[in-house]
Amino acid sequence: MQSPNDLLHQRVEVLPNLGSLKRKYKPAKAILKNRGHDIMLKWGENGAGTLEINQTEYVLKQCHWHSPSEHSFNGS
Repeated sequence: MQSPNDLLHQRVEVLPNLGSLKRKYKPAKAILKNRGHDIMLKWGENGAGTLEINQTEYVLKQCHWHSPSEHSFNGS
């Protein structure tokens, strides 16, 4: 998914059995940057740990915060 998103109620699917959520975060150096349209936190090549959802592993490499939000629910 890419910003902005409009999450429509009739298209939301609840999956109650996604399996376990495994977090393996670790201390890591990062750069915090105000880019005008967002705040970005970026870790090095190895990231700041992993998150495993339903046997798929994701590496934590970046976080972004936007204000105001670019997303909406049911058009608002």
